[in-house]
Amino acid sequence: MTVAHPAALALLALPAVLLWLRLRARRPREAEASSLLVWRRVVPGTAGPDRPKPPLAAWVEAAGAAALALAIADPSVAGAPMAEPHVLLDTSASMHVRRPDGTTRLEAARAAVHRAGVRPHLSGEVAQDLPAYLSGDRPVVVLTDRPVPGFPDDPPRLRVIALGGPVFNAGITAIAAEPIGEQRFRVLVTVEAHGAAGPVEGWLQVDGASRSITVLPGVPASAIYEIAVREAPLDADALFEGRFEWAAIEATVSFPGDALPDDDSVTLRPAGGCRVGLVRGEDAGLDAMARAMEAAGAVRRRGFLDPASLVHLGAPGFRDLEIYIPAAAPGPEVAGASVVASDHPLARDVHVDPSVTLGPRGTSVPRGVPVLSDDAGALVAVRDRDGYSMGDIIVEFGFRPGGSWVERDPSFVVLAQNLVEMAAEGPLRLEAEGVLDPAETDAAGSAFGDADAALAAAFARGGGPGPSLAPALLAAAAALLAAAWLLAR
Repeated sequence: MTVAHPAALALLALPAVLLWLRLRARRPREAEASSLLVWRRVVPGTAGPDRPKPPLAAWVEAAGAAALALAIADPSVAGAPMAEPHVLLDTSASMHVRRPDGTTRLEAARAAVHRAGVRPHLSGEVAQDLPAYLSGDRPVVVLTDRPVPGFPDDPPRLRVIALGGPVFNAGITAIAAEPIGEQRFRVLVTVEAHGAAGPVEGWLQVDGASRSITVLPGVPASAIYEIAVREAPLDADALFEGRFEWAAIEATVSFPGDALPDDDSVTLRPAGGCRVGLVRGEDAGLDAMARAMEAAGAVRRRGFLDPASLVHLGAPGFRDLEIYIPAAAPGPEVAGASVVASDHPLARDVHVDPSVTLGPRGTSVPRGVPVLSDDAGALVAVRDRDGYSMGDIIVEFGFRPGGSWVERDPSFVVLAQNLVEMAAEGPLRLEAEGVLDPAETDAAGSAFGDADAALAAAFARGGGPGPSLAPALLAAAAALLAAAWLLAR
C-alpha cells in the first residue's frame, strides 16, 4: 500500500483526543451535600465510584475521525506491475548539434540510455512513429531535443525528455535548378540562420564559385548561380564501353560558430540526359522510325539484331528499350480518325491527325500498357521485360508505321522523341540530395526533463499506484460520524 500524503497520517491522533474528551466529560465530580446518610445505605463504605468508560457514541465518533484522517492521507493499493516501456530515441539532424561539453545531443541521449541498460528504438521522424508505439499498453519514453507536436507529456503513459538548448546555426534550406539550355542551369540557393543576435555573414559556394552572404536571423536569403553540367572523368574501360556519368555539383555554406554541419552541404546530382545508342535491324520498314529517333538525339551504332524488325535504344548503364515492329502486316490500314492516345508518358503530346493513315495492321495485338489504341485494341503498348532486374522495356507496335502518318503527321516525330527520352532516363535535370527540413536548421529546440530520472522511473520494478481508497474511506467516515450523532442523542 502507498500513501499519497504521508504527513496527513498525523491526523490519526484526533480519535485519541476525542476519546479523551469524552472520558473527561464522564469523570465524577465533587459536590457539597448536607448529609451522606442516604448514599451510605446504598453504597458500601469500602466501595469507590466506578471507573468511567466512554460511551458507544464516542467509540463510533473516533472510528469516523480515523477514517477521515486516512482518507486525507489518500492511501492506495499497489497496482499491477507495469509493462517494460518503449524508449524512442530521436535521430533527426538537429540531434547532431554539439552541446557546450563537446558531445552531441544524440551522444548525450545514447549515454543516458546506456546508463539505464536498455535498448532504444531509433526514429528520424518521432511525430510520425510515436502513435504506433502508443497504440499498445506499454509506456513510452521519448528522448529528443524539442516538444513533439500533438503529444504532450503525460506520465507514466508518455514521458518526453528534451536535450536541446540555445545555439547558433545556419544552413541551406532550399535549392532549385532551372534548365537554360546547352547543359546549363540557373540554380537558386536559399540560406537561413537562427540563434544570432543580429545579421551574420558567411560564405556560400556552388560548383567552386564562392561569394559572401549576409543573413538576418529567421529571414531566408537567396543567391543565384549559373552552372554547366559536365561529364565525370572515367577510366579507359568505361570510355571504351561507351559509358559515362555526369559530375555531381556541390553547394556549401560556412558560418563561424555554426552548430550543425548536416545542413551546410547539398549535392546537386545530374540525372537523365543520357547518350542514347541506336541499333536497328535490317528491315526496311524501320527506316522512318530510325531516322526520327536519330533526329531526336539517338546515335547510330553498329550491331546485329534478330529479328530484323527490331530497334534497340539504350544508354550504357541504364535500362534499354527494345522496339518491335511487325515483320509482316497483312491487315487493313489503320485510320487516324479512330486512334486514341493514352496518358502514358510515351503518348505525351501525341495527337494523331484524324485524316492520316498509320500503316497496315499486323497479325497480333501488342501486349502491355496501351500507348495508342483504336476500336480493335492496342496499336502501341509498353511493358517491362520479364525476368530482367535492370528493368528493360519492350515497346511493341501492332502495325508497320507508314502511310501519311510518317510522311506528314508531327505526332509520329513526337512519339519517336518520347521513345528516345525514355531511353535517356528523361531530360537532363538536377536532383538535390541532402536538403534538410528547414525546421532542423532552427536547431535550438528545448531543454526539459531529466533523462536519467525518467528512465529510472520508467524501468522501476513493481507496479505503479493502484486504485485510491480515499473515496471508500470518506464514505465510511461520513457513515460513522452520522451514527455517532444519532447514538449521542
